[in-house]
Amino acid sequence: AQFTDVEMNKSTNITFSFLRGTANSGRVCLSTGDYQLKVAINNLGRVKICNPPNVSEDIADYATCYANC
Repeated sequence: AQFTDVEMNKSTNITFSFLRGTANSGRVCLSTGDYQLKVAINNLGRVKICNPPNVSEDIADYATCYANC
């Protein structure tokens, strides 16, 4: 594995329906050291990546999320 220090925390199993173009909503949080990103998927399959507000270091080019991981 190339990224051995990255941890993934997920809220639910996320599946996409290719027939309807939808997904079941959920989130996945990726973290390493001081950095963390939240990946949120809504029911329409829209993927949003953002910085959780409770981390010490933001990752550039990603907006701040409204909720923590």
